[in-house]
Amino acid sequence: MQSFVPERGDVPGVHALVIGVSRYRHLFDGEDPTDAGRRAGMGQLSTAAASAAEFAAWLLHAHKLRGRPLASLRLLLSPTAGEALPAAIQTHRNRIPAATKANVVSALGAFRQACEGHRDNIAFVYVAGHGVAVSKHDATVLLEDFGHPASLTELDASLAMASVHEGFNDDRCARQQFWFVDCCRQPPAAESHYASLAGGIGLDSRPGSAEVSPLYLAAAPDQRAYAKPGQVSLFYAALREALEQGAAAESLDPAQQRWEVTVNGLNTALPAIVKAAADAHGVKQDVYAAGRHGQAALHEFDDAPRAQLCLSLDPASEGATARASLLFNASQLVADNLAPWPIEQQNLTSGLYLVRVRLGDGRDCDNLIRVAPRRTEKTIRVGA
Repeated sequence: MQSFVPERGDVPGVHALVIGVSRYRHLFDGEDPTDAGRRAGMGQLSTAAASAAEFAAWLLHAHKLRGRPLASLRLLLSPTAGEALPAAIQTHRNRIPAATKANVVSALGAFRQACEGHRDNIAFVYVAGHGVAVSKHDATVLLEDFGHPASLTELDASLAMASVHEGFNDDRCARQQFWFVDCCRQPPAAESHYASLAGGIGLDSRPGSAEVSPLYLAAAPDQRAYAKPGQVSLFYAALREALEQGAAAESLDPAQQRWEVTVNGLNTALPAIVKAAADAHGVKQDVYAAGRHGQAALHEFDDAPRAQLCLSLDPASEGATARASLLFNASQLVADNLAPWPIEQQNLTSGLYLVRVRLGDGRDCDNLIRVAPRRTEKTIRVGA
């Protein structure tokens, strides 16, 4: 299957496969419902294709890894009527194939061939749609033609993501790979009708392994993956905050001139953001991370990400007369005479700050604080 962007194989690059399915022809509310589709007990979605399209737009216009251009992007979308796609994707909607079984098989083969073009390639995979799990390690994403009357198995038109992920984990494929699967992970409703269920589309496992190949699943076993109708999914919103907005960014050099999102940073930030969002909506959703983890960068920033700083005093009673100043890199005055406490500062450049607190009795209390995206909280102790 052809790449959405002109494909390059002459240099190591980023190769991506992005699939989003909101429209299901054969579910009970689809245009051609079938018995298998009705058994699934699922309806149309309104966020999966939009979330995948947003991820593709990020790869096209915002993603950056030094020395690794976007060398191919295979994008398959099945949006529902009225589902809002980003303008960069909507403009080319008529040349984006639907996420059917045949198209996905074709794209998967072409994607693997592209990834094998150079060992120093980097692979990104994002798949979103209805999902089920036939085991605690599984996440099977249903494709647009799931439930087709000619299907030979219940999960015929679906992607068995654990198997597909393992099929790329070898010595010939991209050395670094990053996988994101945004779907529910509950047992299929049809499970009670069978002694066993065959999985969906999978790949054979080959010798060797990738250097880094984390697999981030939007939900833990037996959990649902949530979204607000008409918006992006909870998981993608968290991923956008972690990647694009820098919540998972780290600076690994002493001068803090280079900020990047690393696997380690994502491992910390993504589950926390998803859990906080789920808690705020009164639901339960936990990121489930599998695969091979290691120190690798997913994204780099030209400029330091923006951050929020919250400062409080201990004891709090000192805040009645205390004032604070912020000096970036301990030299550049950013804000002065700050009060009242607790102090909130928005839109700061991430990095090292000297916080100078002048107490009511004239004493100065200096603290060096590393302000990291997207929010840093610090209590300054100012005892006698």
